[in-house]
Amino acid sequence: GGGTSTRAVILNKQNEVLGRGFGGASSIDTVSAEITSSSILKAVTEAYKMAQFDIKLKPYSIMAGLGGVVSLEDKQYLTNIIQKHFYSVDKIEVCNDMVIALAGGCSCRPGIVMIMGTGSVAYGQNHLQNHKCGGWGWKEGDPGSAFDLGMNAIRMMIRAYDGRLEQTDFTKAVFQKLQLNNINDITTILYQNDLKRTEIAQLAMIVTEFFEKDDIHAIDICLKSFKEVQEQIRAVWNKIFRNKTEICLCGGLTQIGGKFGLQLRQMLVEFGNVHQQELPSEVGAAMKAWE
Repeated sequence: GGGTSTRAVILNKQNEVLGRGFGGASSIDTVSAEITSSSILKAVTEAYKMAQFDIKLKPYSIMAGLGGVVSLEDKQYLTNIIQKHFYSVDKIEVCNDMVIALAGGCSCRPGIVMIMGTGSVAYGQNHLQNHKCGGWGWKEGDPGSAFDLGMNAIRMMIRAYDGRLEQTDFTKAVFQKLQLNNINDITTILYQNDLKRTEIAQLAMIVTEFFEKDDIHAIDICLKSFKEVQEQIRAVWNKIFRNKTEICLCGGLTQIGGKFGLQLRQMLVEFGNVHQQELPSEVGAAMKAWE
């Protein structure tokens, strides 16, 4: 579950999907306990209905991966929510959604997942070893994320309009997207209207569009982003691998093709085989529930 949706699957021992369900936001750092609970229940109920199971049927085990789960307190908080609906389950495991993204992305094999969505994080598992790099939140910058691209787009636009950088079609497009009447409006949007993190992240699409058009500012932003991603993966790789492994890409930015997608992958091939997620995160969670 994340900041916008929750997905659930029921998997048998043969890794066959028997049911799927969907719910609203459930990330514990985004919504309340009540919303998290109702979103999980809706997704699981739909999955049970598709599988034609009675909702009272006891699952063998549950693996839940949600955004915002960091500490032992977070895990207990979420476990308590799940136990309200499935109090008889013997095994409930809770983790951050990066763990199940890797499980689905590499079908539970060792590897590294690089998540590049609104936020970003690199996470690797090599048998009993694991390591995380990045993923410290938007206030730290979330380098390599859509938020990071969007924030840098705003910085470039400001510098172009106040004369520090050359004005280009890219900086004009950012200006128009923010619906500014003049450059002084940017302080109102950023500090008084409190521009949301997700709204800033939407500017990433303008960055990638103008990267394809060889805009000098968009190129600068993207190359710095690729370097940040490379450094995050290198940190995980140095910590628990040192030999070539699988690099799984996950998140909206990794779905972009063209020069952006090609150059991103070229920056990562030194660490191993680069590919998209093989299976959805929720299937990865269900596979780990059988382990």
